[in-house]
Amino acid sequence: MENKYKKFITTDEISINLALKKIKKGGKKGLIITGKNNLIKGTLTDSDIRNAIIDGAKLDSSIQKIYQKKPYYISEEETKEINLKKIFLKRSYPFIPIVDKNKQLIRILFWEDVFSKEKDLILRKLKADVVIMAGGKGNRLKPMSDIFPKPLIPLNGKPLISHVINNFEKFKVSHFYLSVNYKSSLIKTYFKDIKPKYKLDFIDELKPLGTIGALTKLKIKLKKHFILTNCDIIADIDYVDLEKFHFKKKNDITLVVTSKEFSLPYGNCIIGE
Repeated sequence: MENKYKKFITTDEISINLALKKIKKGGKKGLIITGKNNLIKGTLTDSDIRNAIIDGAKLDSSIQKIYQKKPYYISEEETKEINLKKIFLKRSYPFIPIVDKNKQLIRILFWEDVFSKEKDLILRKLKADVVIMAGGKGNRLKPMSDIFPKPLIPLNGKPLISHVINNFEKFKVSHFYLSVNYKSSLIKTYFKDIKPKYKLDFIDELKPLGTIGALTKLKIKLKKHFILTNCDIIADIDYVDLEKFHFKKKNDITLVVTSKEFSLPYGNCIIGE
């Protein structure tokens, strides 16, 4: 097995604290647990650790009681036969172990290996216009949004809006419409300072127009289909596939959503009217 995978692999003899450090260093939200001869024993995700700590586990305790003893894995042959995208989306795995007939780990398949292969993006170009809503006050992000407008709040060293635009630039998008209202002068100053290579048209909301209200000002400018997104939606998806899906289904609107599971610490109370 290649050395590049070793930072994502560990034994079940380490502590929760060490596992957290290894996950942070690896940057893939989890680890694969192996035994002798690289035999796969299980998987451990940051979610497993989070749940264990909530249940009272100590950082210096072993991971033996908290990792998944029945991990999902596939063979090399199965990678060519099954729909990997569907499995990643349905199960929300950060990775899938690939094993041989003896259940020995031979490599690891990561989310981005399936969804973000740069070599497949070279000739992929999005035809849609892109409209980004950036006029809100960001009330849920207070007190940060009292100082910065939401699009400029930093994430991993750069503003939220830059992450959004960069994800579209992968698909050769070079023209964006940006609706602004709250602290719009700061947003405009930021883009003036960075001198972007892409074209950016601002839509000024002199007063808040509500969700997607700014589209009323774009009716004349938008000559074709478009993608509408918020300035804080970090979506690592294939926008060209999304565009093809939209037209294949003959949709008027295609809505992109994500699923979220909530684990309630208490019982449910079923009541009548």
